Amino acid sequence: MCKTNLHFKKELKGLTINVDVTVPNQGVTVLFGASGSGKTSILNCIAGIYDSHGVISIQGEFWQNTAEKIFLKTHKRSMGYVFQDSMLFATMTVEQNLTYACENKSGASLIQLQDLVAQFNISDLMSKKSINLSGGEKQKVAIIRAMLGTPKVLLLDEPLASLDNKSKKEILNILFELKTKIKIPFIYVTHSVDEVLRLADNIGFMEHGILSKVIPIEKAMDRLCSFDLGEKAIAVRGFVKSYDQEFYLATVEVEGVDFLIPGTMETNSFINFKIMANNISLTKVKDTNSSILNIFKVEIINHEIIREQVYIDLIIVETQIKLIAKITKKSFSNLNLAKGQQVFAQVKAINLV
Repeated sequence: MCKTNLHFKKELKGLTINVDVTVPNQGVTVLFGASGSGKTSILNCIAGIYDSHGVISIQGEFWQNTAEKIFLKTHKRSMGYVFQDSMLFATMTVEQNLTYACENKSGASLIQLQDLVAQFNISDLMSKKSINLSGGEKQKVAIIRAMLGTPKVLLLDEPLASLDNKSKKEILNILFELKTKIKIPFIYVTHSVDEVLRLADNIGFMEHGILSKVIPIEKAMDRLCSFDLGEKAIAVRGFVKSYDQEFYLATVEVEGVDFLIPGTMETNSFINFKIMANNISLTKVKDTNSSILNIFKVEIINHEIIREQVYIDLIIVETQIKLIAKITKKSFSNLNLAKGQQVFAQVKAINLV
């Protein structure tokens, strides 16, 4: 299979972009890093908005090769680009915006447009002018516009940054469904750990304009948890091996351990989820008459006392799965807990993201 190769440099005011990675040809690759680290500039180089120096090859097609004097202009690059601002024509209706894009993108058709409108459930918006749409509605239209034709790559620059939580969740679900159906690379810029955990298959950490490695998301979970999640937590990637439609409950396997997680999920797919420290309680005896579905035998690895709270590092017995529990100092004392002890962790809630 042809690769997506990004090997280029770009001098900007106060920052040098230096990219040397190969990106998987399907799934979501997230560019993650601090503001000003060059994430959006990388997308602009891929799109041909910036003229960089080096090689950009998307699924084997050279869009740029400086040594060979190849440089495709932006309009000749088969891609979709979703910006922070939807960039719709304000005085046009949704239908006019999308029809215009359909007429000007190679491979696009009205049948494809109709299918996307149905998939995104926006048929009732078609007659509205884009200036009158909500932020979430605008981004739905922008994503449809980007998907028209036969793009070889989809670029997304913080598309959810300005949206309310309800709109974010809705569009995240749409993007998650899209990435499983459309076998092209998505390159996604965000500051949000939750967005990374919900969507990412691979991640590249940006520092001072440098992107030198893209790794599978499961290898980045510990590093992601070092970023502020509002509470200590662990992030996990698991495989949805079955789904109980009666109870809306999925069995998600992680390193041979089954987690029961509520919500609608597709079987035979991977999901990322997080478990907050304050959603784990500890007991010395396994409670078999409990409403808690996820109870695991764990070993205490370490603990940290912060005033009245104790954070306890745990590992599920006979696995490498780490957990963190947050209990009161009094509970820690009452249970007489210590490093090396085996107890039971009761996971009260698991957060799908």
